[in-house]
Amino acid sequence: MGGKTRLVLVDRSVSFDELRSKLSQLTCACPFSIEIKYQLPDESLESRLVSVECEDDVVAMMSEFEASQRIQVYIFASDHRVGEGISQASVDSHTSPALSELVNGRESDTLTVGQEFPDARCFRDALVASAIASKFELTFIRSDRSRVTARCAADDCQWRIHASKLPDGETFQIKTLKGKHSCVWPERSSHRQANMKWILSCIMDRVRENINYKPKEIMRDIEQEYGVIIPYLKAHRAKERALESIFGMPIKDIVLNQAEVHNLENDLHTILDQRKKKPLKGSSVHCNLCRKAGHNRRSCLKLSHNESQASSLKEKNFHCMLCKQSGHNRRTCQCKGAFECGNRKGNMMGMKVNHDTM
Repeated sequence: MGGKTRLVLVDRSVSFDELRSKLSQLTCACPFSIEIKYQLPDESLESRLVSVECEDDVVAMMSEFEASQRIQVYIFASDHRVGEGISQASVDSHTSPALSELVNGRESDTLTVGQEFPDARCFRDALVASAIASKFELTFIRSDRSRVTARCAADDCQWRIHASKLPDGETFQIKTLKGKHSCVWPERSSHRQANMKWILSCIMDRVRENINYKPKEIMRDIEQEYGVIIPYLKAHRAKERALESIFGMPIKDIVLNQAEVHNLENDLHTILDQRKKKPLKGSSVHCNLCRKAGHNRRSCLKLSHNESQASSLKEKNFHCMLCKQSGHNRRTCQCKGAFECGNRKGNMMGMKVNHDTM
């Protein structure tokens, strides 16, 4: 029957709702559209599978296996209610079981009238996967919570699909599917429905297995497997979002490995070295002291020397009128007080002499 095998770590005290939610995330299916079954230990492949439908079934399953044993759990899409990108799988208890296969497009082009989906979002995602797998682009005529109508984007193609909500208020059902595709699509080209969400669904498992999955490898693998060409920037952003979803934190806070850290440090040192070696613009920076370009007056090396010379010249130009010495002026003269005192005494004596003579 084929299928994919995944290894998942869960706590032995996990509840039924938590287990179902965990497994539905791995398969991108609605939690209410999957069946969970397991095989008893030491049983052959032809033995009957045991269903897990409630809390007691989870407890019984855990008690059947020791703590060191791995539990093989099988996931099936129940009835005709197909989840987000999950193919319908029939369960035969007398044959070898397998995981229902996640199809992101190659087998999702089997849309039929009467097919049901958990909600409008699941139907739109399945429709996008079908369009990419069948190599045609979609044009949505109307898309809301109650109905979705779309047609082929080619003008001369009559293909058209319509789905609406059932009376239960959530389930979507395909009501009409008209026409056949008469459009011709190139083997490899870009696709308007190859959005970020679709790319994430294609690469999420590979990023979990290899966090160093490069954007160029993403571009190559998607082109080889789906015939869709995506730009480098979109592949790079898809990888960042996948890492953020896996680690639960922004990409700037994720340290992948020591090699990545080393590369980041080397890039940082390279940027800093380039900034240090960046020459100054000689036309805009010019020193008025030494008449050279590349620096200004404040950063000139001759500033201190020029200041000392200026101060010495300034001192030589000063001449005191009191003591008749150079290097200072009359205001800063240390003999100023003595001279003033002598002048006052002389004036008083002169006045006294004049008084006596009179």
